[in-house]
Amino acid sequence: MMRVSSARFTWGKSNRSFLTELSDLGKDFQFERVYPDACDVGFAMVSAVTGREATFVETGRDMNGDELAGTWFSPTDETIKRWPAMKGVRVLIIND
Repeated sequence: MMRVSSARFTWGKSNRSFLTELSDLGKDFQFERVYPDACDVGFAMVSAVTGREATFVETGRDMNGDELAGTWFSPTDETIKRWPAMKGVRVLIIND
């Protein structure tokens, strides 16, 4: 699974969301299947502070007409079980 550092995101404490532009994740970044038996896609974020890894899965898309404006991700159930503080955290990756 694709892993990316949390340092590549801006943390919004008030809305508990990480935000970045797709181009800031590097040219090799891509979403991958989270589970081998499902088509859910996502990525793993590694905390630049703690080193903990959280897996995020796509939960929605923002559209601007026919164009993709951004993609929303939430932590997997397994991630929340491991680190309950991740409940309610979201990630928005803007398609730039």
